Amino acid sequence: MLVLILSISFFGSVNAQSIACPENVLSELDLVNIVEAARVSSNDLPVKFSNYHTKVTRLRCLYILYEIETSESSEIYQTFTIDPYGELMEYYVNKEK
Repeated sequence: MLVLILSISFFGSVNAQSIACPENVLSELDLVNIVEAARVSSNDLPVKFSNYHTKVTRLRCLYILYEIETSESSEIYQTFTIDPYGELMEYYVNKEK
């Protein structure tokens, strides 16, 4: 049993280390343009705010684009998860107006 547990943990760690992101890095402008293009082709995506700013974070190879409504009292934002090849994977809106 101990050998099985050790082998699973060993092989799992090797696989996690072998993941490499593509060399092509998307800029914040690239990500904004990907979301805008997706909005044109799909009615499912949330509309952009009238006043907002963007922020980008990375989660391994994925990009998370935040659209944050610019307002003193607002805590509303929406996120768009984009894969390293420029495909929009999912979106999230934290609050509805």
